[in-house]
Parts: sequence; structure tokens; C-alpha cells
Amino acid sequence: LGGGFVAADGDVIGRVVNEISVEVSRNESAVSYGDEELYSAKIKILKFSINIFKKYRKIDNTCAIIEDVKECTLFGKYRIPITLERIYVTEKIKNQSNYNDAQLMSIASLRLAELRFMRLSDAELLKIKTCGDFTEHGYKMTSYVTILKNIGESRVFAE
Repeated sequence: LGGGFVAADGDVIGRVVNEISVEVSRNESAVSYGDEELYSAKIKILKFSINIFKKYRKIDNTCAIIEDVKECTLFGKYRIPITLERIYVTEKIKNQSNYNDAQLMSIASLRLAELRFMRLSDAELLKIKTCGDFTEHGYKMTSYVTILKNIGESRVFAE
């Protein structure tokens, strides 16, 4: 009667237009990894450490380091203060790729599909328009999507 806010429960659905785009360079460099090689292994009991295995080699920036720590439990429930720590080393391999036009479009299409899937997972797709253009350095693909999405927000009002 006097105006003001009242309690309500519901969803506010709105029509939202989003632009999602990716750009793929004609000359891309990617990093892949070689086989993992055990570098060291040790057991820790309380604060004491026992080295089981250690390879003496220099680790530089061309290597990736993977640490694997396993904690011991009793009957799968009770944690005991014993851990097994293993360190693996793998070589980083840099690959340089030069893509042709068909490959550029295919890669851009796949990357754009992944982005759309992540961004539109909580919405209902109404309309989509996708276009692509070759740029000076590669290929740019853009999707314009119209979605229905919950745009409401919960608020607590003090009386």
C-alpha cells in the first residue's frame, strides 16, 4: 500500500546477444612433451626423508617437472604420516606449424565450437550466425549468438 519491495521467488530470463571469436595464426608454435622419466623418489616419515632413487642430471628450462605425492592411509580412512614422493622429468618439444587456408578454417572452427560450448552451457541457443575472414597473419572466425539465459540476481532486502 505504501510502496516498497516484496519477497518474490522466480527466474528472470532474458534474451542476450554474445559475440564469440577466435583467431588462428598461420604460423603457430606449440609445445608437446616427450616420455616421462623418473628423476627421484623418496619416502617421508614424519619429518625424516629417505632417498630411494635419484638421477643426477641437470634440469634446465627445456624440461617439465611433474611431482607425484601419494599419502598413505590405514584401511582407506585414517591418514598416517608417511608419503611417497616421486619426481618425473619430461622434455619439452617445440613444434612450428605452417597452416594452409583449409587447415586454418578447420582449426578455427574446432576452437570456436569449444568456446561456444563452454560459454553457452547454461543457456538456450536461439540463433547463431558464424562468419570468418582471412587476416594478415591468419584467420579470424566469429559467432554471433542469441541466447535465452537466466539474468536475474538474488537480493536480500532489509526491512
